[in-house]
Amino acid sequence: MKIGLFAKQVLVATFGTWFYSVARLPVGTHLEYFIKYRVKFPIRTVVDVGANVGKFSSSFYRYFPKAQFFCIEPFTQTFHVLQKEMPHSNFNLFKVAFGEKSDLVKVEVNQIGQSDTNSLRNLSLQENGKATEIIEVITLDDFMSQNQLMQVDFLKIDTEGYDLQVLKGGSHNLNAGKIKLVLVECGLDSRNTYHVYFQDITKFLIDNNFALIGFFQTDIRKISKRNHFSNALFAHDSVLDHIG
Repeated sequence: MKIGLFAKQVLVATFGTWFYSVARLPVGTHLEYFIKYRVKFPIRTVVDVGANVGKFSSSFYRYFPKAQFFCIEPFTQTFHVLQKEMPHSNFNLFKVAFGEKSDLVKVEVNQIGQSDTNSLRNLSLQENGKATEIIEVITLDDFMSQNQLMQVDFLKIDTEGYDLQVLKGGSHNLNAGKIKLVLVECGLDSRNTYHVYFQDITKFLIDNNFALIGFFQTDIRKISKRNHFSNALFAHDSVLDHIG
């Protein structure tokens, strides 16, 4: 049903509201609806890097209940919470980190209430009294090989500033189109010290045959400090004809 311009103006003026079909929401409005209605291939395999306590995967699962989820969370306390929150057989949990190369690294660890700020950027370079943990790091390419993942339909990365290293560790599968969609957290200002600048993420993915689709869940609460960020969605060139 089409509503005329005058009717639209009346609705907006009266209620401060306008209506869209969920299948045609503007890009950036709602991630899950965009993937469900605008992406024309099935979402069967989801890899959640930086799963934390599972909020993203739990939400995504409600829209894609037939998908298999591979949740990556390296920090012990957070991983134990993740295990309790994700008992469903669709969720495969791995206590490991992804990086540019396989390694063991010692990092500083925040308490569970601040676990969403844990990052492999926080390398423990000196004894300062803070809690530390030894983290196993593998590459995304090796993980896909070890778990016989021939294809990843949706890759989400939220690693608090370590995201580019995660992507570099998956260069082979990214370039080859074995990974179709990538959602990655990125900073929107080059002065943001907490997130990878989106231009650096974009250049790397374009060089590996991806196109930027749009930004979702932009957070401007810390824009005065230039620490605002968003989640950028990219698609491999081979699937662009199946997005619209």
